[in-house]
Amino acid sequence: MIRRLGPLGLSLALLLSIGPSSPVAAGSSVTVDNAAGNGIATGTVVRSDPTHALLEVTNNYHFWVAVELVSANGAVLRPAALSEDLGGLFAGGGLINPGGTAAWDGVFDSSTGGVATIRVHYDVTSAGGAVALAGNVLTIIADSLGASIATSSATNLVKAFTLIMDLPSFADLGRGIQKQDVWGLATSMEILLGSSTGRATIKEALAEAGVLASDGDLLKVASVVGIIDWARTLFDLMRASIGGNTDGTVTFAVAERAVTLPTPTPTPVAAPPAAVPTISTQSIHRQAADGRWVADFEEPVVSGIPSTTAGAINQTIRAKVDAYIANVDQPPVMPGDDPSSVTGSFKVAFVSSSLLSIEFKVERYRTGWGHGVEMAGSLTFAVSSGVQIHLGDLFSDQAAGLAALQTQAHILALQLLGHTLLVDPATWSMADFDKAWAFSVAGLRLSFTQGDIAGMAAGPLTITIPWSSLVEVLKQDGPAGSFLK
Repeated sequence: MIRRLGPLGLSLALLLSIGPSSPVAAGSSVTVDNAAGNGIATGTVVRSDPTHALLEVTNNYHFWVAVELVSANGAVLRPAALSEDLGGLFAGGGLINPGGTAAWDGVFDSSTGGVATIRVHYDVTSAGGAVALAGNVLTIIADSLGASIATSSATNLVKAFTLIMDLPSFADLGRGIQKQDVWGLATSMEILLGSSTGRATIKEALAEAGVLASDGDLLKVASVVGIIDWARTLFDLMRASIGGNTDGTVTFAVAERAVTLPTPTPTPVAAPPAAVPTISTQSIHRQAADGRWVADFEEPVVSGIPSTTAGAINQTIRAKVDAYIANVDQPPVMPGDDPSSVTGSFKVAFVSSSLLSIEFKVERYRTGWGHGVEMAGSLTFAVSSGVQIHLGDLFSDQAAGLAALQTQAHILALQLLGHTLLVDPATWSMADFDKAWAFSVAGLRLSFTQGDIAGMAAGPLTITIPWSSLVEVLKQDGPAGSFLK
């Protein structure tokens, strides 16, 4: 369900009067950790001195995203009223414009240590994600008119986004994004722009954002071609987040002040061996109250390692399973047929004290189809931290890594399928390969959903690229480094 602006609008309005925070000693230098940024966000310590620390987080995506301070221990962060942050609107209001920056004044306790974690995401079911969606809707409409949002007024921008979120079809747009339904998006926009009331509201919102448009301009966008192009553009902008990279986190920290004590002579103690995760199975069953769909999923549950790390891994797994179930089709049950369904299982492709790769097999069935479609998916983690590893993290150079993947996948797929190869994986992007891959002792496993590269009769397919074929492009000290020794 898409949430409307609600109290967030009030917080944005109140934010307009907020100035910079009062200077308080920040102590030792502040450091930033971007390891979990997932390419979505990049944190920067602009200045760290005895008066305060100025911190910035940049949105690396070319669309609006939500931002939030998720935790602060021994640290106090307040929005910094900088011009690039629209006077503190982004940091305090919970969103960042395409390629934009949110800024905070930070105060850290250097005597005991301080840590602050900031999350950047595009979750349209959250309040911040809904505001970001409104920004993207308005930006794309402006772009369709050959214009761009030009206001430097935080007040005007808040009003523009509020107008978009109050439109009757706004919730339908959010559901279209969640379901990856391009035609649903197009239909929602056609209804909206086909209404004189809807066009009047959009014109008002555009004017607040510094874009002047006539009723005739919006009618052009409302044409069949314009609506489809608009929906495809919106879907393409969001596809990266829906496909896996929904969020990233940036952590700012100050280490505890060191205290010099006499150093006793250490007694050599052998380090205990690192723990290997244990994976058990939890059965999940859900069904619609009206009987339209049913879901049965065998979900992996990780234990046997520190609880905080296992908890982080299990949270990511649950989000993945929930996403599979949420995408089940929901039409009325066809007479004499079964309801739509999603059935999932998993297998552990690789596990050690440092790495964990899980492969998912998900069968999706829509009532009336006659047969289901088997989808491939995966998750890979660093066991020490619980952080998800993406395929691009394995390579020292992204372009060279993608070229090697495309070449090897083409060779192996051609050997496997011959003339029945319909879609050459040499045309795939890193994001395409990232959907279903796993570590194995023999090499890098790449899996393909039924129908992705061959006819449906071929079923789901998996190929394994030997590590020796990738040695030139892999990071020697990266996640796959242990397989090269």
